[in-house]
Amino acid sequence: MSIGKKSVTFTMISLLICFMILLATPLHVLAAGELVSIGTYQVTVGNIVDVPVRIANAWNVAGGSVKITFDKSIAIVQEVVAGDFGPPVFNIKNEEGFVYIAVAHQTAVGKGEAVLAVVRFKGVKEGTTTLHLEIPSLNDEKGNLITPQVTDGSLNVRREATPQPSLPVVEVGHVKGRQGSIVSIQISIANVSGMAGIQFTLTYNRSIVEVVDVSKGSFIADFLIAKNINNEQGWVKVAASHATGVSGSGSVAEIKAKLVGEPGSSTDLRLEGLKLNDEKGGPITAEVKHGFVEITGEVEVKAVLMFGSAKGMQGDDVRVQVNISNAVGVAGIQFTLTFDPSVIEIKDIHKKGLIESFIFTKNINNQEGWAKVAAASATGISGSGTIAEIEAMVVGKPGSFTTLRIVDLKLNDERGRLIVAKAEEGVVEVSEGVPHVAVRASNVHLLLGATGASKITLSKAPAGLAGYEIEVKLVSPPGTQVVDRGVADIVEVRFPEWAVLSDSSIKDGLALLKAVDIRDVVRAGDEEIELAEIVLKAKTLGEARIELRMIRMDNDNGMNMSVAIEHGKVVVAMGPPPIVGNRHPTDLDGDGLFEDVNGNDRIDFDDVVKLFKHFDEPPIKQYFKFYDFNRNGRLDFDDIVKLFKKV
Repeated sequence: MSIGKKSVTFTMISLLICFMILLATPLHVLAAGELVSIGTYQVTVGNIVDVPVRIANAWNVAGGSVKITFDKSIAIVQEVVAGDFGPPVFNIKNEEGFVYIAVAHQTAVGKGEAVLAVVRFKGVKEGTTTLHLEIPSLNDEKGNLITPQVTDGSLNVRREATPQPSLPVVEVGHVKGRQGSIVSIQISIANVSGMAGIQFTLTYNRSIVEVVDVSKGSFIADFLIAKNINNEQGWVKVAASHATGVSGSGSVAEIKAKLVGEPGSSTDLRLEGLKLNDEKGGPITAEVKHGFVEITGEVEVKAVLMFGSAKGMQGDDVRVQVNISNAVGVAGIQFTLTFDPSVIEIKDIHKKGLIESFIFTKNINNQEGWAKVAAASATGISGSGTIAEIEAMVVGKPGSFTTLRIVDLKLNDERGRLIVAKAEEGVVEVSEGVPHVAVRASNVHLLLGATGASKITLSKAPAGLAGYEIEVKLVSPPGTQVVDRGVADIVEVRFPEWAVLSDSSIKDGLALLKAVDIRDVVRAGDEEIELAEIVLKAKTLGEARIELRMIRMDNDNGMNMSVAIEHGKVVVAMGPPPIVGNRHPTDLDGDGLFEDVNGNDRIDFDDVVKLFKHFDEPPIKQYFKFYDFNRNGRLDFDDIVKLFKKV
């Protein structure tokens, strides 16, 4: 028996020496290309699981981006948190089933294996979805493109947690301390049986923690231990082994570390590459619980994020500036803006001023009243100025208001270190008064005997549209001579698709039309809403006013809408309508072609210019026969050439 133990001990010592040599070897020498991958994960319905996006052979990688697609009916993304590259910029589109992630770091991460970011998925229903990596792109610290290989992952969502045998748990402690202090970080194991070997890599933010020493814990007091500390890259590698396994719970390692970060900063302590084995070298599966370090002490505010204020009437568009002051080396900005969705709807958020060169993303949820914004760059900004502009529409009742409040504000510098900052709120108020809303009829130009339509439109619906009733008639304008039977007849009324419940009547040259939006298609804030088309047939040369009379129009709040009326005009002529201004083109030689395009009663070079510039516009395209100078039955470039030769 003694010979066997010596043999096993010698073998274990040899393996340990080999491992120590491996720890000391720069692994990037063996790198065979970068690989972006996601593993296989499980979660139960309603619960959340962290899914890291890993990069293998990441020695030269300083940033990158990736789009992850998934089945939105099985899982959705709750959040994206930092990996090894600092705070990510991300855009979550659960309704479309994807999340886009981008990260930037001033220097290469310098690791054999790095985490681009961690995606937190929530299980929605039972099933399995592929986590597909699309358009992944990496770059080095000089911005050179690195095209990686890709391995997709998967997420299995279970209805109920399947009973699993109790697994050993390796846990990293949570530590708090003041800047400059030396703290002890415990790494412990629980409920293990027959463990004869353990190895792991502990990663941390090197700007916050500086590891001083690593010693084995009391649970593995008889083990041989090897360690490799690399504060420049922010990791510690540990390996320990023994010929005889141990069972139970206890401390496996104690890490002495100096806290070098600013007060208020923190870093995750992540266990990567954990491997346990028994006396025969067989693997032991274990769970991992990561830890963290937090720097305590008085926090000095170094930057202030400030929201402006705005005021507008219901239906108005307003813009709110987002400014920063006292910024020093800010390379990353993240915040969530909350607001009352019954008062404003955010239409868009634009990056501005100081962060024009940043990667920028936003996620707006007007149903729940929040917007998430993230921006990042490899180079920080300093000073004060505008960083964003919020474009919103006022939908609230007069006298209401909403506070623009910041939550989860995070600023970081080029090395990913937290910058202490505070936020100052803004406000949007709904002012008293009635917004300018108009119902207008478009002008119509008709050839004798032809038909055409005047569109009746509502300029804006500040509080939606429930329905309307309008009277339309043709009236001879003052100063014109029109025969009794009129210039044109109203022959038909057409309604848009939203007006599924509608009615019209035409009698004695007067049209009465009404419609109701029973499907609520026209929403608050919609603009240029088509109400109807009035079809006219030309009878005699001349012109008439298309006169509107609003009988009634109600909004979605059941209130009568006060609107301005803008009448239209119908002109019946022998030739085409004006191209620009009010002057009609003329036929100078009676051949049916209108050479005088600009209507100044002579042919000149400006006629050629006008025909060329407005070639594809309705006044020419719809009346092409008057400009078909080569008489080939269509409008083409040769018509311009023919007109040019006539000048």
